[in-house]
Amino acid sequence: MRRSMLQWRYRSRVPYSGIERYLHSAGIESRAVMRKRLTSKSRKATIDVAGTKYPGKENHMGLEELEARIRLLEERVTSQEKKLRTLEDIEEIERLQRAYGYYIEHWMAGEIIDLFSDGPDASLTLAAGTYLGKSRIKQYFEHYKNQNNEFMHQVMQLQGIIDVNPDGQTAKGQWYGFGAVAIPVEKGVIQEFFGGIYGVDYVKEGGIWKLKKLRFDQVFSCTPLRGWVKPERVVAAPDGPSASLLKADIPRTFSLRYPSGYIFPFHFKHPVTGKETSERAHNAAIDEQKKTS
Repeated sequence: MRRSMLQWRYRSRVPYSGIERYLHSAGIESRAVMRKRLTSKSRKATIDVAGTKYPGKENHMGLEELEARIRLLEERVTSQEKKLRTLEDIEEIERLQRAYGYYIEHWMAGEIIDLFSDGPDASLTLAAGTYLGKSRIKQYFEHYKNQNNEFMHQVMQLQGIIDVNPDGQTAKGQWYGFGAVAIPVEKGVIQEFFGGIYGVDYVKEGGIWKLKKLRFDQVFSCTPLRGWVKPERVVAAPDGPSASLLKADIPRTFSLRYPSGYIFPFHFKHPVTGKETSERAHNAAIDEQKKTS
């Protein structure tokens, strides 16, 4: 019997010499002491099992009953530990998926690639088809070099439902993806709103959750040529803050709006590598460019 699960507090009219020495010993001696105390008519015990106190009963609680109670509590603790681990897994997976959404906005290829599993079954399925293995996923994200501040690929990761498998090493998730993109091309910039569904397989490698198979099926896309305001009432929005706003104590020195190329700094490190991400260096280069222009 594990001593960590059982603590005895004795109230006795007759001193019992050497009880502490017996209680802190292990094995057969501890059992002998407990049996003697449980069957004694002249002593009462308060039993504290895993934080739950049971008043002692003279000559009514046997060792078998006590052990049964301990086994029950141990089963409950094991069950709660498993539920807690599952909730922690879900939280880590949600963080992983949301990081993917932030990194893809500015096509941070290195950070995106590191989110994927190193295993041979890794895959990425998009409009063109499926890319097999991490090397091909790497080729896909590095194929397009985001060196134009007009680029934007903002896809919110929404309404995620995650199921962790009983093995605790694999999981499945489904998410809505909704957002807006601006893709520079030879003659200008393509702009679209779009939405779709992600289906994702996750795998835990070295105690860290990663993307194993990511699939995105686009459901719709539309251009923002007309909104919900009647066309005759539409006027152009200002590029910066309206002149009617209260003057700020610390005014902004330049606009961070599209197409500034600025990446809002992440307060968190990469969920897989644990390293700082590259947005600060990216923003510093923009600041330097503005100084020299």
